[in-house]
Amino acid sequence: MLPNFPAVACGAGGGGSITFTLRTARPASNGQYTLGYELSTQAGAYVNSYAYLDGNTEHQFTVTGLKDGAYALRVYNHYGDEITRTFSVACGVSSNPTTSPGAPACDLSISNVVPALPSGARYGSLSFTVATSAAYFEAAITERATGQQAGVFGKLSSGTYEQQVLPIGSYRLSATDARGCTKSADFEIAAPVVSGCTNPFASNYNAAATQDDGSCQLPGSEWFAVGALWPRPALLPTPVTSLLDAQRQPRRGLVVEVELTRLGESTPFFSLRKAVRNTATSVDAEPYLRSQLDTEAAPVRTDVRVDYTATLAFTYRYREVDAVGAGEWRQHPATHYAVLSAPESRLAPYVAGNNALPLSAFVEPTQFVGLPLEVSAILPAGRAGNWYAQWRYLQAGREVEIRSVALAAALPAGLVRLRVPPDPPVCADSVELTLTDVSRAYQGNCLAMVAAPAPSSKPTRPQAARDFSSLDFNPTDYR
Repeated sequence: MLPNFPAVACGAGGGGSITFTLRTARPASNGQYTLGYELSTQAGAYVNSYAYLDGNTEHQFTVTGLKDGAYALRVYNHYGDEITRTFSVACGVSSNPTTSPGAPACDLSISNVVPALPSGARYGSLSFTVATSAAYFEAAITERATGQQAGVFGKLSSGTYEQQVLPIGSYRLSATDARGCTKSADFEIAAPVVSGCTNPFASNYNAAATQDDGSCQLPGSEWFAVGALWPRPALLPTPVTSLLDAQRQPRRGLVVEVELTRLGESTPFFSLRKAVRNTATSVDAEPYLRSQLDTEAAPVRTDVRVDYTATLAFTYRYREVDAVGAGEWRQHPATHYAVLSAPESRLAPYVAGNNALPLSAFVEPTQFVGLPLEVSAILPAGRAGNWYAQWRYLQAGREVEIRSVALAAALPAGLVRLRVPPDPPVCADSVELTLTDVSRAYQGNCLAMVAAPAPSSKPTRPQAARDFSSLDFNPTDYR
């Protein structure tokens, strides 16, 4: 492999130099041959190196500018053959050695770094290309956070390579060639970004989304009627992310933990667990809400009073728990209301449409002995400005008088108890109650049967409907 090794030549003021030829008879590796050398002092200090990787079986090398001293020259090929020769330079000149004119410097490069993670997989892979004219390169993949090795590549020639079984994380690919040149490239093994709504409470929740795009359509307040003779469920949504773990096996012991908390308090008044059978699961909170409401209602002695004993404003949060551990708490974005009542359908404020008729307050009014009649209604949250309880007195269907009781904007949402005015017009035979945001009160005259004066301007209905008719409650609601 080293057929000749001429004596050191001293140049004119240029130090010592050597010229030698390397050839190999070994079979090619992938159609290419490697011929290279490494020059060092006999004390072991690196001086210079160079290698060719091409289809030629012979190359000539020249090293010039050698300062005085003793050297060791190691030559090698792609088959692992090596020869080491020693020599000395005594030209009386000190300078840095150089290789043959025009020989390239460090040309190591890393390109086509392509990480991949199949959908639903726990491990990814990396494909990359390394190019160098040096005899070989070595590479390693390390975790950027810890420096721990995730893959090692031995002495390889230029080409494209792959590393499999890389967990999700941040990595660095580093390569070093036979000349000591280094390059590195950072990459991520990450799940593909899927934009969508990531809030499980939203109606357009996308379980596959990894990045929230702000499109979530969040629910508003829910109203629940509790305490009826035939209780209706108060279902609170508690959707779970998946019934399977990362290995696509059923999650053992999967339950949801739910905490119910009064509005404005930090300590829950009830905590419960429920086993999960499907992803769109929910819990029935009716028994726990019912326990917080009082069945003994004191008679109302004012025109309007919010019944706190029959109204519960609450929030809830939940988390997933399985045999592996507990997940993060998820807080429902809205405040909910439980009202002690027994309507025939699920409780909700009634939005009056254009053709909706006010409910008669005299159908089944509640009366305590010796006290005026009263009517219970639902006062919703989010009211803008004052509302009014409008009592519209009628005689044979003709309007006689309208009285209005202000419902201040500061009144909290919930069950409101309205005292029926104790002194109705003597000519009225019925009265209708409506909750509205416009006061149309006027005093009538039974003798003249004066009709209501036409308003100076027609009240303007707000953009969002805010007229609510009251709901009648069975007299057995309060005992």
